[in-house]
Amino acid sequence: MPEVTIVFPIIRDDFIKKALATLYQFTDRSKFRVIVVDSTMKGVGDFGEDVYMVIRQKNGGFAYSANTGLIQWLRWGTPYVAVANDDLEFIYDH
Repeated sequence: MPEVTIVFPIIRDDFIKKALATLYQFTDRSKFRVIVVDSTMKGVGDFGEDVYMVIRQKNGGFAYSANTGLIQWLRWGTPYVAVANDDLEFIYDH
């Protein structure tokens, strides 16, 4: 089981792909699961295998989207959770 669930609440579609690309470039995929809470106007679309779960919902703000992802994290029971902005870029491999 992964140790961390990473929740990305998004309202724009222009940053998330870079955030996910750098996350997977520098981090061991077996250590985490990613939830994208998609509150964009048109929906971002398919992330393929890069995202464990996409939750599509109306934009209720960052906290509302983060809480939606946190509820799913509680159901999964992974030991740790991180809520990340979609403009985040990972730069280290340790």
